[in-house]
Amino acid sequence: MAARRRVRWEWIAACALCAAGIAAVPAVADSGSLAAPLCGVLKGVSAKTRGATPEIARAQLVMSLAAAFDQDATKLKQARAEIDAATSRSCPQARAAMLEATKTNTLIEAIE
Repeated sequence: MAARRRVRWEWIAACALCAAGIAAVPAVADSGSLAAPLCGVLKGVSAKTRGATPEIARAQLVMSLAAAFDQDATKLKQARAEIDAATSRSCPQARAAMLEATKTNTLIEAIE
């Protein structure tokens, strides 16, 4: 009987962990919620840095991202992780303009 209960509790615990993991995924992986502010930043920085050096464009991009996410470390980490994927889908032209301005291949490269 003890072995049966043990297996049952292990199975319940495993199911609970799976459910918790599944429930947490949409909140973390929802790059759609970041796409609009990220695209807004790219468009704003592109307008401000026309004709500027790549270094100035990169610095402006970093400062604008920090301001857009209110210095929130969690949001900034998520934005950094998703910036290329989210902007490729939502605003590819603004992304291309920013890559050209910063002379980089990815936006991650531009903000590092």
